[in-house]
Amino acid sequence: MKTKCLIVLLCLAVCRHTAAECEDIVSNKDKFPCPRFVIIGPTGAGKSSLANVLIGRDKEFQNQKENQKCFTVGAFAKNSKDGVTQDTCHETGSWLGRGRQQVTVVDTPGFGVELEEEEETISGLVNFLKNELKFVHAFVLSFKEQDKRITAEFRLMVRILSGIFGDQFWDNAIIEATHWSYHEVAQAKRTLHNESTWTDHINSMFEGITSRKMKSVFIDTYFDVGNTTREREAFEKNTEALFEFAMEKDPFPCKDIKQVKHEWRTAMEELANMTSLNKILEEERDSLTEIIDRIEDDKRKSQKPEIEPSLESSSVSSILVTVILTFLAFAFGVLGSFWYKSFFDKQVNEEDDSEDLDVVKLQTIQD
Repeated sequence: MKTKCLIVLLCLAVCRHTAAECEDIVSNKDKFPCPRFVIIGPTGAGKSSLANVLIGRDKEFQNQKENQKCFTVGAFAKNSKDGVTQDTCHETGSWLGRGRQQVTVVDTPGFGVELEEEEETISGLVNFLKNELKFVHAFVLSFKEQDKRITAEFRLMVRILSGIFGDQFWDNAIIEATHWSYHEVAQAKRTLHNESTWTDHINSMFEGITSRKMKSVFIDTYFDVGNTTREREAFEKNTEALFEFAMEKDPFPCKDIKQVKHEWRTAMEELANMTSLNKILEEERDSLTEIIDRIEDDKRKSQKPEIEPSLESSSVSSILVTVILTFLAFAFGVLGSFWYKSFFDKQVNEEDDSEDLDVVKLQTIQD
C-alpha cells in the first residue's frame, strides 16, 4: 500500500512539473517557457555552473558560439575573458535535463569587477528583461559558501537593482549557496555555521536595502563528484525547493522597469568620491603622525644643559636689579623735588616776613 502511495505521489509530482505553464498574462511563452530564472551574483560565484546544471548541461560546459560566451564556466575557459560572462543571455531546456518541464534560465555578467563595465551590465540587463523576457519568476542571488562579506560594489548594484525593479523585486528573490558540499568530510569541517546561520548572515548584509528575509537553497553543482547518497538527496531536495519557489511566485512584470544610467553614474561617482575622500583623510593622518613624531624628536634633541638655566637666572636677576635701582632713583628724585620746593617756599616766606618788618619800622620812625 505504501509503495502504491509513493508511486501516485511521484506521478503527481511529475505531472505537476510537466503541466506547469506560463500564466495568462505572459505573452511570449513560446520563446521563453516558464518558470523563468535570472541568476545574479558576484564574479566567480558559480552562476554559469548553476545555470548549466538547471537545464541539464554539464557543470563545466563551454559555449562554442563565437560572439556569445554565456554559460561558459570560468575555470575551464580558454582565457580569462571567455570565462567571465560579459552579456545577459538566456537558454531554455528541460528542468535538470530530465525531459520534464521546460524552463528559461538567464545568465548575467558578474558584479563587483569594474564600475564602468557594470554600468553597461545594468543597461544590457534592463534592456533584455524589459524588451525580451518581460516576466521573471525567480531572481536567484548566488554566493559561494566562503563569501563572508558582500563587496561595496555589489551592495551598490543590488541597491540600484532594487531601485530599478521596485520593492516587489525582493518578493521574487532567493539566495543560492554555491559550492556547498554535503560530503561527510565537508560537513565535518563545517563547525562554525550551518544552513540557517549562513542564511541569516547573508540576509544581514542586505540590511538598509530591504527588510525582507529571503529564503535560501544550497545547490552543489559538483554533487556527483562524491556521488554519495547524502549529496544526491541534498541536490534533489534543494533543486526541488528552487523550482517550487518559482512556481509559487506571481511572475514579476518587467515592463515598468527603467534605465537608470544617470542614477547609476551618480551613485558610482559618489562611491568614487567617498573612496577619494577616504584616501585623503588617510594621507592627512599619516602626515600629522609624521609631524608629531618629528616634533617629539626635535624636543628630545634640543634639551638644554644645566648651566643654561643658571645663566638665564643671572640675566633675570640683572634685570630685576636694574628695575629696582631705577625705581629708587625715581623715588629719590620725587622726594628731592618735594624737599627743594618746601625749602624754596620757606625762603620766600622768610624774605616776605623781613620786608614786612622793615616797613613797620619805617612807619614808626616817621610817626
